[in-house]
Amino acid sequence: MALISAQIRKGSTVLLPWHIVGGFSEGCTMLELFQSIKNGSIDLGTWVFPEKLRDLPITVSVGKSKTDAFDNVMANMNVVQTVSLFGHYVRFNLVEDKDQKRSTACEMPSESGTEDSGAESGKAKRNAFEVLISGARKLSLQEPYAADGDIVNNKRVLYNRVLQMLQKAGLGFTPTNFDQGKTLIQTITNCIWTIDPHIDTLRERSFYVPFLFEHLIGYNIPENHKHKKLQLENSSVLHLASCLDRCIEQPYMSGPMWFSFKNALTQLSESLHNYSDYLEKAANRMEENRAKMFPVRSPDEGQSIELIYPKYIVKPGIVSRYKALVDHLRNTEEYKPICVDEYTPESTRQRRYYLDHLKSGLPYKCMHLTFSTGNNLGSHNFIWRISPNVEEADAVAKNTEVIQLLKQELPSYHTRAMRRSFIRKVSLICNLKAKDARFIYKQLSGDSAEAETADQKEIDARVYQAFEMEDPDIITDLRCHNKGQPSKYDAFFEKAKQYVENVIETAVDERRHDEMTYLAQAISVPDLLRCVKETCPPETAIPSEQWLRLQFAPKCASTYASLQFTGKLQVKFQVQSRQLRKTHEDTHYASAIFRYLKEFCIKFRDFTVFVCMDDKHYCKVGEPGHPVAAVDRGKRVVVAEDKVFAVSDHDFTKFSVVPSVTMLVDIPESIEEGSFYRGQVYVGVKDLVLEPSSPLRHIAELKQILLNEELHSKPILCLYTDGGPDHRLTYLSVQLSLVCLFLSGDFDMLIAARTPPMGSWRNPPERIMSILNLALQAVGLMRSEASDECEKKLRSAGGLGQLREVAKDPAMRQEMKDSIEPVKVLLTQMFRRLYLKDKKFKCFTAATEEAIEALWEQLQKFGPPLGNDMKQPSLKKELKDRPKLQEFLDHCTVSRSYFFTIRKCGNPECQICLPPRLPPDVFSQLHSFPDPVPGEDGHYKGFEEVYGTDTTEEYRPSLQQKVQGLAANSHGIPFAPSAQTARTIGKTVKCIACDKPRVIYSTHKLTTQDQMILKRVLDLYQYSCGCELQELMPQERERAPKISALLDRVFVRANLHCTSPVEIPYFSAGIFPSICFYCSDEAVEEIEGAYPTCESCRANHILPFKRKHVENAREKRKKTRNYSNLPLKSTKEVGTSCEDLEQQRNEETQHQEEIDIIGVILKRLVHRQDELKEEIERRLTELQSRFDNIEEDLEDIMY
Repeated sequence: MALISAQIRKGSTVLLPWHIVGGFSEGCTMLELFQSIKNGSIDLGTWVFPEKLRDLPITVSVGKSKTDAFDNVMANMNVVQTVSLFGHYVRFNLVEDKDQKRSTACEMPSESGTEDSGAESGKAKRNAFEVLISGARKLSLQEPYAADGDIVNNKRVLYNRVLQMLQKAGLGFTPTNFDQGKTLIQTITNCIWTIDPHIDTLRERSFYVPFLFEHLIGYNIPENHKHKKLQLENSSVLHLASCLDRCIEQPYMSGPMWFSFKNALTQLSESLHNYSDYLEKAANRMEENRAKMFPVRSPDEGQSIELIYPKYIVKPGIVSRYKALVDHLRNTEEYKPICVDEYTPESTRQRRYYLDHLKSGLPYKCMHLTFSTGNNLGSHNFIWRISPNVEEADAVAKNTEVIQLLKQELPSYHTRAMRRSFIRKVSLICNLKAKDARFIYKQLSGDSAEAETADQKEIDARVYQAFEMEDPDIITDLRCHNKGQPSKYDAFFEKAKQYVENVIETAVDERRHDEMTYLAQAISVPDLLRCVKETCPPETAIPSEQWLRLQFAPKCASTYASLQFTGKLQVKFQVQSRQLRKTHEDTHYASAIFRYLKEFCIKFRDFTVFVCMDDKHYCKVGEPGHPVAAVDRGKRVVVAEDKVFAVSDHDFTKFSVVPSVTMLVDIPESIEEGSFYRGQVYVGVKDLVLEPSSPLRHIAELKQILLNEELHSKPILCLYTDGGPDHRLTYLSVQLSLVCLFLSGDFDMLIAARTPPMGSWRNPPERIMSILNLALQAVGLMRSEASDECEKKLRSAGGLGQLREVAKDPAMRQEMKDSIEPVKVLLTQMFRRLYLKDKKFKCFTAATEEAIEALWEQLQKFGPPLGNDMKQPSLKKELKDRPKLQEFLDHCTVSRSYFFTIRKCGNPECQICLPPRLPPDVFSQLHSFPDPVPGEDGHYKGFEEVYGTDTTEEYRPSLQQKVQGLAANSHGIPFAPSAQTARTIGKTVKCIACDKPRVIYSTHKLTTQDQMILKRVLDLYQYSCGCELQELMPQERERAPKISALLDRVFVRANLHCTSPVEIPYFSAGIFPSICFYCSDEAVEEIEGAYPTCESCRANHILPFKRKHVENAREKRKKTRNYSNLPLKSTKEVGTSCEDLEQQRNEETQHQEEIDIIGVILKRLVHRQDELKEEIERRLTELQSRFDNIEEDLEDIMY
């Protein structure tokens, strides 16, 4: 049986691709073969001949290959004979030549087989019935819309694409089913149009569009037209699937030409039905979850834990990727978890790679814990170090404790039923609105679930804003000013606009031209509200402060928060941002002291005054005619929207003023519920030249404030300050100033504490500074002009010291005081307009010299008066001459690094301190102020646990680090290593890294047996510099008593490293071979007065002289220098001879040569140091370049 490869084409369109055809008879002609293919007699799979092309005539051509030229043959030629001669590739071409006779191209020969039958059939004409039948079978399609370029609606373009798809497939509809065909096209268009925006979601959930319709995707993209993408609901999906099912059930779909198209429609319908079932199941599952009275997902369900073993050899690329995490692990305690999510990349792919290879980049033994939150929220990853030698039972217990603590911090997602139950129960107690109840529920329960609807989300955001502003009036304001509601504050806002235009803008524009217009009138929102309120009629509606702030122009119009501002008032408000904070090792320790001080004040609340003090940074005062800003440039105040606050840019100032803050804290009833940021604030302005800050000045001003507030009657005083020189509690000047205050106020106890270094921001007055900035940012400062003589002297003064020298003249001092006084008055008036928690600021004047002297005279009770300007060394020296004062300090005071206390003993017979003023039952509870003591959990114990116990500051971290540092620099030997202790044993041990011999020391000579044991131990021990022989000590000493006893007597220096030279006792002992002092090479050269060195080390290092030689050289140089100072004597007295003079010259020459040698050595050392520095920098640059290239190559390979 012959086989051929057949193809059917119509013009350039291929209807049937090349296909192997067989199963025809040997007498079959080309026309009979075409009829068999057209009628489906030969199986060609799913391919169907187009119905509307059945009547077209054909031409036949044959070739030997697909690319070869084809020869035309007659349709009635035998297939087998033809292909055997011309080739097995047969192409049938459909032509539209209607003049060609059908008998030669389209019709089979007559059954009689006569030669004339073909011609007669070709000449036969069609009757009317055949015409009707042919018209009924004619296929047609609906008319498309206009050309694609003229269509605006993409849905119509999609409709045209569906028509083109059917037309290319040769499909159409007869007149009887034309309406059903129109419905089919419309259904396909609607279906593709509906699922197009959600095609990615469908693919993610394994619901695919058939390949036949893939080219129809991409016409419906709502985001391109700024439309909202509608949700794909279950009802719409089910409706589309039903419409497709009805189209598939039509009779015309059973034809062979619709076979492949029907399969594609069936697949699309099944996908929609499956997705509908999925949506229904998801909806039912969601309803079940929402009805539950407990969170749907527990942390235990999505929890996985993995043990990570340390990797000591890590590739450079991995090291750089996990460097930040490894550094954090290194500085974190064991079993303290770290959130890995903070270090992962933002890209999901890189994040997955980061987590998958986490175990390949950590040099520590760790536990990796993963919590899966479910849905598309991802996971939370934590890691913590564990001890490498911990037992399994202890590790499990500690890991379980860490996991339980992490579970408490994980976000929880509550159900709707839980929230509704809370709201329903709360409504039984009080009339609370649902929006407020939702906010309270989330704050109390930690619920992190999203809002149920978009409207509810917007409402919750507004409620959150109202609660955060802590202003209940803002809720009413926001509701009254929704769109369409008339504004009831129009009259107030009109007055505010007038105030802004007439006052604020004028103040800014004219501040350079007149010294009295430097002040911008509105320094804060509350101040602006009060100023505008004074200009309004009595019955004008006044808005809240927060609603007034929202009428400003936003600081940054491009942020999302700017949408909250209305911009009715063309002003903006900006405040200085906070500075960065540094940390200190004593931060936690000092914070515990501050907490103890708070709890102490609460314990004795009725008898205690709590005062916090601090000085603000000085403010420059401009010279006459040149005002300068009170604060740094670049800050903003309430100004016009298109204006900028500006003053003179002169930085050449001589005078400055310092605002000093004293805060009398209102002590709360409990530390958990109360706030220590409430109380009366006092602000004083002091001249930096004439009224310099000092401990005694601060104390004198505090004493006056206590008298003004009538608080001197309380017998306990607590102070909290920063650690500046004026408040450094370890300074004797500060301690004596506090003693003067203690004696003058007759206090029973005085406690002064301070902040740690770099922790002054913890002091409550530091928060007052931001309020002071409100006033200072609106001020330009300039002193008034003094007399010509005074101005001349001031111009010649170059600093504070010279200005104070000028002020020693009483007349000049008074003129300088009068010149700076207007600035102090101006700032005092500004500060009096400020408030803290609705309590107005008060001001005080700087302490006078008379008040300071009167306070310092309190120390005359212990002896002669002291000068109040003495420095620290002078005070310590004077204290030795006043035994009574020293006795008082030893008896009543306790000095620590971070607090200083003075306390009466309470003994009525005591001759050192006065009797207490507290009631006896209260004074009996007054114990010494405690030092922080750490607890078992790593935190410091509570105040009640340590109060009344004897404590020391042994747990201060900086003190412990100092002790550890001293221990780290020690050699670790209980006796002084020397040449004698080196000769006792006469042995060394070599380092396996640098091959340098290290001396073994002992105070007792070893027996022969001990020497044998030591030799055996050293043979088994691989020593490296910095190790100790005691590391070989057996854990159970009883099992090896001789080795244990031996290791208790022999030692090696512990402070050695491979770069350290050979030890001095090695050479001083005189029993070891001569080697190089630096590298231990045996090829050395002996130089008199120096240790042996090799040739290379002498070129690279300074010559190591022996100590005795260096001391002798020094003594000789001293004698040489003193020759000129010797008294002159006569020749007879001296008896000088020529030989003595010659010997003297030789000694001087020798000394000079030694000096020259040392000079040359020093020059060579400096030169060599510079060369080594350059070489190190060059090599580091090369290594960094190579490292970067390797890292980039590795990252390219990994990603």
